[in-house]
Amino acid sequence: RARQLVGSDIAYLSAADEELGDFYVRVTEGVMSQDFGRIRVPRDVGVCGSVARTRRPFYSNNYSADRNFDHDVDIDRATSGEGIVSILGIPLELEAYVMGVLFVGDRYVRSYTPQEMAVLSSLGTFAALAIENARLLEESQRALMLAKDANTALRAKADDIEQAAVAHEQLTELIARGGTLDDLVNRVSKLLKGEAGVIDETRTPISGTVPDQLTDDELAKAVRESDRLGRSVALLGADGRTTLVAAVMGGSARLGALVFTRSRPLSAAETRTLERSASATGIVLLSLDRIAQIAHRNVSDTVSALLRGIADPFSPENARRLPPGISLGWPVTV
Repeated sequence: RARQLVGSDIAYLSAADEELGDFYVRVTEGVMSQDFGRIRVPRDVGVCGSVARTRRPFYSNNYSADRNFDHDVDIDRATSGEGIVSILGIPLELEAYVMGVLFVGDRYVRSYTPQEMAVLSSLGTFAALAIENARLLEESQRALMLAKDANTALRAKADDIEQAAVAHEQLTELIARGGTLDDLVNRVSKLLKGEAGVIDETRTPISGTVPDQLTDDELAKAVRESDRLGRSVALLGADGRTTLVAAVMGGSARLGALVFTRSRPLSAAETRTLERSASATGIVLLSLDRIAQIAHRNVSDTVSALLRGIADPFSPENARRLPPGISLGWPVTV
C-alpha cells in the first residue's frame, strides 16, 4: 500500500531485532533481488540508522553519493544491485520507541513531497500498532499455553487483544483495497456496535452520523484535547450516551476527527480500536486528497495541451488519464 500511495518502484519494511541490536528486512514489495531481503543494518548505519536515531522521516535522492549518513559496503552493494537511486524512510514508532522503518525507493532521481511523507507517516503509525498488536497477541497466547490455569483476567486480556487484532485486520484490508470514507465509517460502526461519523477541520460532518446534542464548542475543545493527548476524549451527552472524539492526523496536520457514539461505555480494547480507526481515517483522507490532486492535474494538462496544440487530447492514451465522468468531444468551446 505504501508503494501505491507514493507511486514508488519498491517498498520494504525493516524491523528491529532486540537480541542482535540491528534491523532486518521483514517484507518487501517490488524488489527483484533475493539478496536484498537478507540485508541486516546496524542501528547507526545508513538511512535506517538516521531514521532510528532521529525518529523522523529521512530521504535521499542520490543514495550512493549522499554523505549525510554513514555507508556500509554490503548494504551499498545490495542497494546498488537493486538499482535504487532515491529512498525515503519513515519511523515505525510507538511510545518513543522505533520498532522498525518503512521504506519506499525509486530507481531514478526524485524528491518526496511533504504530503507523501505525511501519508506514509500515518501508514507507519498504523503499521507500528499492527506489529505491537501481533506481539501482544503472541505473548498472551504463549502465556495461556504455559499456564493452563491462567486466571480470568488473563483470558479476558487475550480475548480483548484477539478482538482488537480482528478489527485491525479488517481496517487494514479496507485501506489496502482503497476503501472510501463511508466504507470506513460503516466498518467502525459495525465493529464497535454504535454510530460513527467524521468531521473535517472546520467540524463539518463529511461522513456518517455526528450527535446533534454536541455543540460546536464542545467538539472543538474535544478535538484539541485529543490532538494534545494523542488519545480519544470522552463526552457524556444529555441523553446519557457516551461520545468519543479522536483527532484525525496527517503527519503533524490535523485533518478533522472521528466521532463515535453509543449507549454504553467502550472497553479499553474498544477504545484502542477506535483510536486506530482514527489513524486509518487519516490515511483515507490523505489518499482522497492525493487522488483529487492527480485528477485536477490530469484535467489541467489536457486543457493545456488543447490550447497549445502540443498533443492530441482526444487520443485514447490521453483520454484514459482523465478522471471518471470527464470526457472530451467535438465541438470544443473555451
